[in-house]
Amino acid sequence: MSQATKNLTYATNALENTRRLLAIEDANIQKNTLSSMSNAFIIARNARDFTDEVIGVTDANRAKNDGYEIYLGAKNSSSKTEAESTFRKFNTEYEAMYTWYYANIVGKTTISKDTLKEGLNRSLLIMTDLRDMLHAVSNVLENSITSSNFPDSALQALKTQTSTLLGNVELSILPSDGAGIKGSINGLDTFASTAELKLTQLEDARILAEENLTMARTGKDTSASDVRKNIDALNIAVRMKEDALRMAQIGTQEVIKGRAILEAEKTSKLREIEAKIAEIDSKNTELDSKMSEVSMNRNLANNTIESGIIRAPFDGIILSKTADVGTVVNAGTPVFSVSSIPASLIRINFSLSETPLEMGQKVAISPLLDTLSGALFAKVVTIRKEADPLHNKQYAELELTDTPLSIGDRVEVLLSRKNTEAKEGIILPNAAIITKYGEPGVYVLAENTVQFTLVTILSGDGTESSVSGVQPGQKVITKGKENIIDGEVLQ
Repeated sequence: MSQATKNLTYATNALENTRRLLAIEDANIQKNTLSSMSNAFIIARNARDFTDEVIGVTDANRAKNDGYEIYLGAKNSSSKTEAESTFRKFNTEYEAMYTWYYANIVGKTTISKDTLKEGLNRSLLIMTDLRDMLHAVSNVLENSITSSNFPDSALQALKTQTSTLLGNVELSILPSDGAGIKGSINGLDTFASTAELKLTQLEDARILAEENLTMARTGKDTSASDVRKNIDALNIAVRMKEDALRMAQIGTQEVIKGRAILEAEKTSKLREIEAKIAEIDSKNTELDSKMSEVSMNRNLANNTIESGIIRAPFDGIILSKTADVGTVVNAGTPVFSVSSIPASLIRINFSLSETPLEMGQKVAISPLLDTLSGALFAKVVTIRKEADPLHNKQYAELELTDTPLSIGDRVEVLLSRKNTEAKEGIILPNAAIITKYGEPGVYVLAENTVQFTLVTILSGDGTESSVSGVQPGQKVITKGKENIIDGEVLQ
């Protein structure tokens, strides 16, 4: 009777444990089913976005990658047309699955077996269409050509990503004895057909154990048929354990499959990032090349501009120019004359016999500007005693320092003529004396008419000179003389 009691306890425990295991198995199958659909959904979405971005079918991505789209499938234009057609077919199934999935799966706490099986069948359909689409995309890439806008590195990156997505698709499907979509479908069917049978067998085993215990208590012998029943019950229990082990192995395969999919997703993302980095490096190389070209052109332009600039040999003041801005001149053509700033020189021609000069001698200067007043002096720094054949006069240079005069201002140099006889002259301001035709003179006003009268400078200083050639009482113009001419009538 002790053995019969143990058998009943074992049968009862086996029935209850199997019920718990079946409940756990049912929950695991549901989790695996949802995981298979979710993984399929993620793979389908990633492949859909990738394909649409590459070949540009939908409005959202039609304008993307225009720089290299013309090179896709260039060897066989029908390959791109076929890829677009398979994309549209897949996209239709995907959007239908998307709507159904969010209506029947997302957010639901209880999902029927029929709903799960329908979801798996829909997932299998879109993954099959996705496989066809990716093979079509792979065919497009094989028939593509490379260019500067679509380098070989970018093409190889697209091929690698397509192969990775195809591998993910195959992992998500797998054969019926695996852990993918087909394995989940098989698991649902197997569980539904065997769960009830297992419970019935264990219930029969428990009833048999109760009968054996009753027979033991009443003292009845156990018949051979009863022994066989016990053996059958034990065999059923063994098969139930084996089935539980097989389901656990399927769960392990699902975990391995999920890990493989995650690893594939990780590898795909890394390769995608590497492709983007390679594309960026290619763009940077292209930009560096263009920057070098622009820099070379800029340097060439600067050299051209530099070679076309005409510069004075030293700092100074432009005295005159012989060409206007924009005028084209030949090499060696004078375009301006310039004078240095540090010292100003006055060049004069004089008669050494009439006006003796010595090196270092101070000479009085009379500026022809009414705005300047006061004594100005220059120092003789150069004398050429050889007479100029044209004018029969000597040449001298007088240096001005610390002078208010500017380059180009006109001045008169007051030189005293050599005269052995003492003559009494008329004192005139230096501002009244001008040089005309190479001779000193003054403007005399007679009956409102200006007359140029030659004078001889007898002596002088920085402000006044003693001259002969004019008579006492004559009117001599001292201011504004630079604006009048000989013979002009003044009112």
